[in-house]
Amino acid sequence: LVNDETDEVYETGMNDATYQFDAVLPGIYHLEISIPEDAEFVASRNGWTVSGNNAVSESFSLNSGYEKTVSQLGAVLLSTISGYAFDNPPADGKPSADSTGIEGFTLTLMTVDGAVAAHVETDATGRFEITDLRPATYLLSVSIPDGKVLSRKGQLTLPVESCKEVQTVPLVLTMGDVYEEQMFGCVRPGTLAGDAWLDENTNGRWDDGEKPAVGEVISIYDLDTNETLVTVITDENGIFSNAGMIPGNYRLVYVPDELTISAPEGETSFSTVQGKMITGRIELLAGDEITDLHLGLMRYTDIQGTVWYDQSGTIEPLLGAQVELLDQSGISLQNTVTLEDGTYTFTRLLPGIFEIQVTVPEGHVVVEADDMRLEDGTLRSIMLYVNRRNGSTGQFELRMGDDLSGMDIGSVSPMSSRVHSER
Repeated sequence: LVNDETDEVYETGMNDATYQFDAVLPGIYHLEISIPEDAEFVASRNGWTVSGNNAVSESFSLNSGYEKTVSQLGAVLLSTISGYAFDNPPADGKPSADSTGIEGFTLTLMTVDGAVAAHVETDATGRFEITDLRPATYLLSVSIPDGKVLSRKGQLTLPVESCKEVQTVPLVLTMGDVYEEQMFGCVRPGTLAGDAWLDENTNGRWDDGEKPAVGEVISIYDLDTNETLVTVITDENGIFSNAGMIPGNYRLVYVPDELTISAPEGETSFSTVQGKMITGRIELLAGDEITDLHLGLMRYTDIQGTVWYDQSGTIEPLLGAQVELLDQSGISLQNTVTLEDGTYTFTRLLPGIFEIQVTVPEGHVVVEADDMRLEDGTLRSIMLYVNRRNGSTGQFELRMGDDLSGMDIGSVSPMSSRVHSER
């Protein structure tokens, strides 16, 4: 606080961004504010005159007993990101005295609306620095030259991921965040790849006609850090692959659901240990291509459906229907009685030829396959052969991995049937 007439100066620091001067003699004054070098004033100045990191208010008069509240002036602490990109053959993310910097490693920060806030490339020594970043949510893009990928994050706290040559991740910067000396280790990658299939004939080999296991999540566990490094997902052909693997020692881990078990020994590379399917230790060197990993699975199938009945045009679940599952020889395998929700389930079935039979309670009959209620596809009934209260699907083939969750069975009371006929 400066007296314009006497140049007398009152100084104070800030507490929680507020300040106050007490016991000030009457006179004409102005305020001067200085902020740190890593900060800047906001655009709205409210009458303040700003020059660099200094600001001066308009002059004002203070009379005896008077309290003066000065208009606010906003400022923000700026953020900095700096670091080093280097060749890292051990892939541990830690530079050594022999490390060589990588030129042309690029970092780009974009705002969420697509504006480029910063773009830098490392110099010949591998160094970079980005300064004067305002608080905001950014998209950080990183690109590594020469086909290399990011190694383990030994001394790297930015939210980037290992095993990637190019990546874009969200980065939230709050006031004053500093990411200094970010160590980007870069290494020539190798490949881990393989396939997964449903071993329908349970012989441990992927034979013609057997289905790929699609959408299976396999974790690649890093034995050097004792944590999952990346995950891969099998595609429509059952193939999984990561061509950006950093050198190291790995184990592949697959966690099956309650309907999945391992195929018998044969082509599969996985063994079952404590409910998980895992490979042995896999050593991967830079440039290696290990592509002969196989995951053989056997999957049980559940058959599920609802027994419904037409009650004068209203479709309701049917309580007390007896539903039975038979094998190809007509031997009963499972049977159940529907509860109030009308549902039934046959569980943990392997491939084979099956038949479903139903007996509905007295006062109901099973609907025929060509019943008018089924015409628009809203309702479904799987019974092909009907004799009043009894119905059968006939024999059908169950393949491993089939979805049989909508095996509904329709019925009707004779009164409802007459009403539909009269209409």
